[in-house]
Amino acid sequence: MLAFLHSKTIGDLYKKHKFQGVVIDKFANETMIKKFISNQCDAPTMIVTNAEKDTIVAAASIIARYLFVKNLNDLSQKYNVTLLKGASNKVKELRNSISPEILPFVVKMHFKP
Repeated sequence: MLAFLHSKTIGDLYKKHKFQGVVIDKFANETMIKKFISNQCDAPTMIVTNAEKDTIVAAASIIARYLFVKNLNDLSQKYNVTLLKGASNKVKELRNSISPEILPFVVKMHFKP
């Protein structure tokens, strides 16, 4: 799923900006990543282990983390519940205490079997 979401985001950005290349931190099987990316973008793609050493990749990672935390806080306020990061026992307990009506809006509902 992560490869699909990365490729979808890259595809959306590529449609707007037609950049000349893509650098991706290797987070999964390289063949799978390239397959998803090639369906979204025809720019040359480099898949690199520890890509955060590149300033641009590090900056993108910082921005993504900021937006993740901001959106988590926004959802917490919107639904009046303190949402937690991760998959700890505390997060699982919280999931069980959240109203079923708002659950699909604040937790991951699809998991691999």
